Amino acid sequence: MKRLTIAATIAALIVTPAMAQKSSRTDGFKFKAAEYYRQSPAITIITHKSETELLAAMPADTKQLMRAENRTLHAWSKINGNRCEVHVVDPRVNYMPEYIGHEITHCLYGQFHD
Repeated sequence: MKRLTIAATIAALIVTPAMAQKSSRTDGFKFKAAEYYRQSPAITIITHKSETELLAAMPADTKQLMRAENRTLHAWSKINGNRCEVHVVDPRVNYMPEYIGHEITHCLYGQFHD
């Protein structure tokens, strides 16, 4: 597992409110409504060597929810106030930018999809 700190201003450039107006994306979700808007969250990206390692690091309640909804998870985030931890498989192993962006959107807007 590797930790990288990202400047929140970069995250704000990647995911802008104008982008939220578009409907569905390659991650399969639609932006419904923002729970909140944090312009400058402290975001830490944690990369995992494999999807197995990513899933092993996931909190038990998140695992249970994913099983109940019969969904496969490719990334997840942990939000605590203005601090946000994004967990993804190392892009050098499996490049899936739509999931990194999806989780950063949670850091900025909270729960935004069903």
